[in-house]
Amino acid sequence: MSTPPHKIRTPDFDRLLPQRSLNPVQDLQMRIVTEESSKKRKLSVIEEEAQQEEENRLYRAVVGQAMLPLRETTDDIIHRLNSTPTKSSKRLLSFSTPTKERTYFFDSPVKSDYNSSPLPLEAQLILTSPRKPPRYISRTPYKVLDAPDLQDDFYLNLVDWSSTNVLGVGLVEPPKTDGQVLYQY
Repeated sequence: MSTPPHKIRTPDFDRLLPQRSLNPVQDLQMRIVTEESSKKRKLSVIEEEAQQEEENRLYRAVVGQAMLPLRETTDDIIHRLNSTPTKSSKRLLSFSTPTKERTYFFDSPVKSDYNSSPLPLEAQLILTSPRKPPRYISRTPYKVLDAPDLQDDFYLNLVDWSSTNVLGVGLVEPPKTDGQVLYQY
């Protein structure tokens, strides 16, 4: 009868005890390398914050233009986005008595108070306006012009489609010019 294999038990520790190397110079080199890599990480965090700030400025400009289109022109927004960010000297809160708005007896359903969309009414009208369906042009003709007596002359343009949607075809007789110029090139 064989004995069951003994399970090698590893000790369960609740703390991590670092192993010290015997070479202090190597420890110093490792510390320098880790400090340099942490500085690089800090620079990348600063760059990420700058990029995030730029994206926020662009987002605020687009939303501001959509919500308040008369406040600034597009050129002003582009100039402001391309310039360096500065602290605004305007006050965030103004402490003054509010002006009374004129009350209307009849509210309109198209008034901005009742608008559930973030887009202004003009933009909604553009988006909901009916579009012209694209015109389908068949590659095969549905009607064939049967003209057996059509003059086959290379130098005469015997088929003409006028601007009033009238098709003119020269058949047996050649067109008479009466001394007038038919075509100008």
